[in-house]
Amino acid sequence: MFVAFSLDLKSPGWAMSTVYLTSQTLSGTTRAKAVYRIIGTFIGGALMIAIVPNLIDAPEFTTLAIVLWVALRILVSLLDRTPRSYMFMLSGYTAALIGFPTVLAPGTVFERRAGRHDNRGR
Repeated sequence: MFVAFSLDLKSPGWAMSTVYLTSQTLSGTTRAKAVYRIIGTFIGGALMIAIVPNLIDAPEFTTLAIVLWVALRILVSLLDRTPRSYMFMLSGYTAALIGFPTVLAPGTVFERRAGRHDNRGR
């Protein structure tokens, strides 16, 4: 949180959420977690790249698709008692973190957020 506040990030609360999600003790060894973290993030991001353009005109269906994806991934994560469960959990959370803010504004999914260190306006 200190780093997030020091960098004057737009939503510093996400820093705490990220630390919580990535430091789960039941997810296996550090190397396995790193590999599964990369795979889970890629899967969640790829799913959002597939869902948002296809459901751009139906925010209700976009929300439903994201909710179903997250629910399915969390269910599989709870049923899988191996370190691989971390990949399922993270692919669901990544999809939610990327998808929900873009439901009503899908054109903003790839926009860079302006902050204190942005030099475009100077």
